[in-house]
Order: sequence, then structure tokens, then C-alpha cells
Amino acid sequence: MKKIIKIFMLLLFVFTITGCNNNLNGNSNNNRNTNTNTNKPDHKIYKYMAVRSDSGNNLIYNAYLFDDSFVVYDGDKKYQPCLLIEFDTNTGKATSIKFYTFYSGKEYLDKGIEKFDEASKEAKKNFKNLKKDKISDEVYYLVVEVDPESYECTQFIDTYLVKGQDIEKYKDEIFFSRLYNYSSEPPHEEGDNYFEESLESSRIEWSDSKIKAYE
Repeated sequence: MKKIIKIFMLLLFVFTITGCNNNLNGNSNNNRNTNTNTNKPDHKIYKYMAVRSDSGNNLIYNAYLFDDSFVVYDGDKKYQPCLLIEFDTNTGKATSIKFYTFYSGKEYLDKGIEKFDEASKEAKKNFKNLKKDKISDEVYYLVVEVDPESYECTQFIDTYLVKGQDIEKYKDEIFFSRLYNYSSEPPHEEGDNYFEESLESSRIEWSDSKIKAYE
């Protein structure tokens, strides 16, 4: 009888240890699954966005690499430095960024190319595939790819658009939360797919269809 009891106690001990190990393994797997889950944004993410300004310095920190990066006029047409951004609609993070800057004449375009070519590797490490083209005999432009993982875009653009598309947060941080500094509200304009403000002199547009850098 004592022998039977000992065998029973031994089996119970083995079962208990095995069960605990299974629970530990299950908890470990659950933890791994939890850690690898990506939090999806709780708002609509658009596939494409354009950010424009009269100065390229309001878009990227190293706009000086392209010499003069400012708005160009051709008659009644206006060509602003522009970022075209493409997003992962699941995470809200940018997957592709292209920077466009315009020039009023080929001689200014050539100066822009020369300035970029002469820059150090460190200064231009976040840029690749520089290309030139022209819209007319009066207007030329450069376009270059910007590394989305870098911090090349200026603060508000990088934090609230590039690293995680949050249009409402961007609008608040760049404009509405700063209004206490002014006795009257500075000019701004917004619509269903755009927001334009005067503090940073920028305009953003968003869409699920591709947006052009110029018309």
C-alpha cells in the first residue's frame, strides 16, 4: 500500500511540474506576441501628402545644399519648394520622401547642382538620386530623395507627419497652440484636404491619390 502511495505521489509531482512549465511557456509566447504587435493609428492615414513653402528652409534643414531654394514665379504661376511624401497606411510612417526645389533659369539650376556636388558626404548623406529637369525655358528644378528614417525634415514635419502621420496634431502644434502669442489670429486657411498657415508659411495637402509637385 505504501508503495502505491509513493508511486501516486511521484506521478502527481511530475504532472505538477510539467503543467507549470507549459503555463510558463504559454506566458512567454503571449509576451512575445504582445511585444511584437504594432500599434495602429486610430485615425485615417492618407497614402500621399505634399508640403509646400516659399522657402525650402521651412521644409528641410539642409536646403542650403541646393543654393537658393525659394519660390519661383513664371507669369501668374507659382512654384514653391515642395516635399512629396508617401506613407504606409497601416503604420502612418513615411516610406518615401522627394524634395523639389525650383530655379528661374538654367544658370541658377547649375549653381544648385554645383553647390550640392561640392558639399561634404556627411552633409548630404540623407539624400540620393539627385535629378534635374525643366518645366519651361524659364523654370527648372531639382528633385532628390530624402531618407525617411533621417531627421532631415524640419521639426513639425518630421515629428507629426514623417514619423507618424497625424494631421490634426500637426495643425495644432504648428498653428493653433501658438495663437496665445498673438493679439489677433494670423491668417490661415483649411479645407477638406489641405491646411495653409502663415506662422511657418507652409501648406499641406493630403490624398489617397498621387499629388504633383507642380501644375
